[in-house]
This record gives sequence, C-alpha cells and structure tokens, in this order.
Amino acid sequence: MGCTAALVASLHNGKSFDLLGYKKARRDSLRESRKAALECHESEFEQILTASNDANFKRIVKRAQHTGSWLTTSPFLATDATLSAVEFVDGLRLRYAMEPLHVPRFCDGCGVPTSAAHARSCRHGGYIIYRHNVLNRTWHDGCVMATSQTQVRDEPLIHTYRAVSDDVASITPVPPNTRGDVAVTDFWARGTDTIFDIQVVDLDCPSYASKDPRKVLEGCEKTKKNKHLDNCLEGRRHFTPLVFSADGLMGQETQGAVKRLASFISEKLGSAYSAVCGFIRSRLQIALVRTLSASIRRPRKRLVYASSALASGFSSHGLLLHGG
Repeated sequence: MGCTAALVASLHNGKSFDLLGYKKARRDSLRESRKAALECHESEFEQILTASNDANFKRIVKRAQHTGSWLTTSPFLATDATLSAVEFVDGLRLRYAMEPLHVPRFCDGCGVPTSAAHARSCRHGGYIIYRHNVLNRTWHDGCVMATSQTQVRDEPLIHTYRAVSDDVASITPVPPNTRGDVAVTDFWARGTDTIFDIQVVDLDCPSYASKDPRKVLEGCEKTKKNKHLDNCLEGRRHFTPLVFSADGLMGQETQGAVKRLASFISEKLGSAYSAVCGFIRSRLQIALVRTLSASIRRPRKRLVYASSALASGFSSHGLLLHGG
C-alpha cells in the first residue's frame, strides 16, 4: 500500500501527480518491507535453532546462511552451472544436516557405516584430493575468463632463497621447492604474479566442532601465509591462500580474491559486478556440492580384479605384448 498511496490519492483527488515524491515514498516503503521481512525470517530462524538440541544441526544451519548462492543459480550448460537431481537433493540434505538418501550401508573403502561426515574425511578412493582438484580447475577457468590463457599457469613453483655468503658453515640448507595451485599475472598489481594455494577444510570434524568457523578458516589462511608468503615476496610475487569449508564457506582472503576476480570479469564483459560476483560464488559452491555427492555415492575400492581378468583373457589368446 505504501508504494501506491500517492498514486491512488492523485487519481481520487484529481490533483497533479508528484513523481519525485512518489519515487521517494516507493523507495522508503520497499526498504521498510524488506526490513520487516528480514526481521520475520530471522525470528523464525532463531525459533528453529532454539527448538533443536542438536549442536551439530545448529552449527551447520548457521553456516548455511552464507553458502546458498548455488540455490539461486539457474541451470545453464554453457557456464557449467548444472547439477543432477541426485546431486541437488544431496546438497539440500547436507545443507540442513540430514543424511543422504539411498546410499550403501557401509563404506566400501574402510567398512565403517556410511555417513556424510565419514564421506568428507575418508582417505580411501582419493576424493579429498579430487575435491581440491575440482576447485583448482574452477578457479583456473575463472582466472582465464578474467584475464587470458597466457596469464594463467598451473602448479607454479614457490622458490626459496638464501643469502650469499663466503662462510659455508653459516649457510642454512635450502628446503625443497613447493608448488602453488594457480599463478595469475596482473591480478593484484600490474607486472607481478599472484600465486594461489587452495585448501578445503572439514569444519564438522571433531577438532573444529567447538570453534568459530570463521576463526578456523582464518587460522588456515595464516598458516599458509606463514609458510609461503615470505618466499613469494622475495621473488616480487603476491601470495593469496584460498580456503573453503567443505560446504562452501569462504575465508576472508578468498572473499577478497573473488571480489577482485569479479571486478575483472564485469569490466571485461560489461556485466553488472554484483551478478558476476554471485556467479563466481555459485560456480565454486556447485563444484563443492558435486564433489560431496561424489564422495558419498561413488565407489572407493579400485576394481583391480576386473583389469586382471581382462589382462589374463588377452594373454590366453596371445594378444598381450605380441601385437595380435
């Protein structure tokens, strides 16, 4: 009613319509309605949290307030913003601390009962490194979109340096070189490289259960910077850790990098900055939803017996190593 009150009054009274006054009244009315709706939703959310005695549920649902960009993304094959029906349902259930449906009773990698918490941490099958690699490729593609193919490199070396000295005994041994995940030229400053190193943290593991999620991600960022920042600065390069939770929460450094990337893409494509920023967040979160669903539903045990049987079959027919 507040939006149209001035218009209705002008029609009824036959007076001249004040367009500027109408625009101001409409803007104020929309602001108040949004504020009232937000307060109502926050009140309902607090009631849901208060009614539950499950600390794990409360912790996951609180994080879900900041990890829902993928829910508002329209499926589009050209931008790889798609999920299968199973992946979408798995993502929804994990978002509200519910176990996935129709999964095997036991993990085929280690034999323990199947659960979402176990799937995130099980080291059989290689799904932990798979999750990291999928995020790595997603970030790489975004950087190529923002700059160019020649400005983005994979697995850059983080070189170590030591001072030149005539005293051999005073020279400390040089530790082995390590690698980042992605290097981008002209990201933070023109003429310099930025090395990104990605980490995915399971915030629901027992060691993090009683800690503030933001503090955990901040601690992981600080650890990576303590390890690599000085070596990068000595080579006139920037270093930015990209730390995510398994459900899509981003560390402070990661949020800054996402905003910087969005500004490049929006300027290059002429798109709205806010839309591009939401697009990047949703792409990263969709990648995590896919990997979590895969870690729950895909087999972890290698089918060695099948390849062995196939090889023995070829050998019995004289086809193996004999060119047929």
